[in-house]
Amino acid sequence: MKAPKIFSLAFAVIFGLMTSSCEKSEPAAGESANAVDAESVDGNDHAEGGEEGERIKHLEVPEVTNADDAKKVFLERTAEITGKKALDTQELHEIHMATYHLETAVAYYAENLKGKKKKAAEKIAVVVEEVHLSSEGFKPEEAKKHIAEFTKLAEAFSAGL
Repeated sequence: MKAPKIFSLAFAVIFGLMTSSCEKSEPAAGESANAVDAESVDGNDHAEGGEEGERIKHLEVPEVTNADDAKKVFLERTAEITGKKALDTQELHEIHMATYHLETAVAYYAENLKGKKKKAAEKIAVVVEEVHLSSEGFKPEEAKKHIAEFTKLAEAFSAGL
């Protein structure tokens, strides 16, 4: 029977591509050197880890603990992400890594702001996750759409920072 061998080969090739979708990169200045080897997480940081529903990260970044750091990270990473135009494989990878940092700033705002600003931060968090997923999956059209939405939200949000 040749069908099972072909299926096994196709599965191996597809699985191999999936596990290599988030290769370990050298950390940029200011990034943690604790990037996690992509092979150890099956190429998916949204899969369940050791605990049910636990998110496995490809990059460990420091937690944002004050408003000044949140503002700095938010503005820098927003500029980095919105400045990408080619959305080729390299840029999508860079966006994916930048979202880890951006998520920490947005999480700080969502936890520490009140009223409309808190709601805005929570909405931004959802869109940043969509940017993260589309860039991680190397889906340029989806990433472009989510980055455009993020840009509008971020411009309005950052005006009050």
